[in-house]
Amino acid sequence: MTERERENHSIVGAKSGGCEKQSGIKDPNRAVESILTAHAKAWLQELPEHFRATVEGITRDILTNHPDTLAGVVVGSLAEGVFDRFSDVDYLYVKDPMIPDDAIIQIRARWPLSHFIVHSPENLERHFDNCSTMAWAIKKGVVIFDRNNLLDPFMQRRLEMPSREWMRSRLEYVGGWDEDSRGLCHKMLELGTLYLEILGVAPTTKHELRSEFLGRVKNEALTEAMGIATERGTEKSALLEIQLQSLKKAVEILREKIEASLF
Repeated sequence: MTERERENHSIVGAKSGGCEKQSGIKDPNRAVESILTAHAKAWLQELPEHFRATVEGITRDILTNHPDTLAGVVVGSLAEGVFDRFSDVDYLYVKDPMIPDDAIIQIRARWPLSHFIVHSPENLERHFDNCSTMAWAIKKGVVIFDRNNLLDPFMQRRLEMPSREWMRSRLEYVGGWDEDSRGLCHKMLELGTLYLEILGVAPTTKHELRSEFLGRVKNEALTEAMGIATERGTEKSALLEIQLQSLKKAVEILREKIEASLF
């Protein structure tokens, strides 16, 4: 599994078959309730029912079938209160080794809004040492459960903008992504985030990325492409050729701007 797949442990389209190993917990709901943080309990009560059920269901499935999972955090738009009807549930869990793909497929079959991100404790250390975008997202996230207070030292850290070394590495990494319609949209989002970080802003949701980018960047080609990449409810695989060309042009412009700042 590549680093991108590990960071975004997401399976599109659930498959049937196979059974997860059951842990023998007699009352999973009570077990989940007992391990939720106080903040998570209060936060969940404020969520719309379908989001609350998804977060609770994911947590129950993980703790029942993978009890050695160290922590769970909801990050992104749901955690930051800028969700809409197109939002999913970005659920980061800390575990090494990661939950097997077939188990993730089964969880997603039960909870279609779920999107998984996985990190080991060592990876978390690396992200926070470099003040990465992921570190910022976790700091703004909602800790659902945290065995042995693993996350406490990370949540107490003061973050600067991401390190230049991390941004150079991320730029090289993103350069290897596909350039189909989905790949171009993802590149635009990642490069747009890197560019804003160079300007002193670390966006952690598409809403914040779009708002900050359109407010700070005056290049029409770039703002048009960012509008395409962040448009809600649009099927990215069905973009028009003119939109694809707009994205390709913007990705190249952004790459050149970022390279000029980092190298």
